[in-house]
Amino acid sequence: DQLLDSRLPALGREGLRGEHGLCNAVIVSPPGAPFLARWLEAYRTFDGSQWAEHSVALPMRLAKAQPADIRLLEAEAFFWPLWDDAALRRLLLYREYGFERNFATHLWSQAARPYVLSLWSPRFAAAVPSALNCRTRMLPQ
Repeated sequence: DQLLDSRLPALGREGLRGEHGLCNAVIVSPPGAPFLARWLEAYRTFDGSQWAEHSVALPMRLAKAQPADIRLLEAEAFFWPLWDDAALRRLLLYREYGFERNFATHLWSQAARPYVLSLWSPRFAAAVPSALNCRTRMLPQ
């Protein structure tokens, strides 16, 4: 399929137009990808107080420097909806989000925890008809 038929790693943009960078929550890649090796090497200088620098901003800079080594996907591929209040409400509390363009869905656990993730369970998923709960009900048991 279009996600796996490539010799390049695929990462999704984070933000409406990728303005935050490339998110590391979902990476689809063949083994030994040079892009990922360069990124991993850069983690030698990782500073936990600046998490987003290495995990979101740096991969975008690396992708711009070596664009032939990576496939950049739109945010909808993995990281949509975003972590803002309105988007999380549509995903977690209401049935106002479709997943037509998603390969995966990042749940933004820190931002989403106040809504429902701390309460989420199979029983909650069965009882509350939110977009995410309706989606997970479609998964094989």
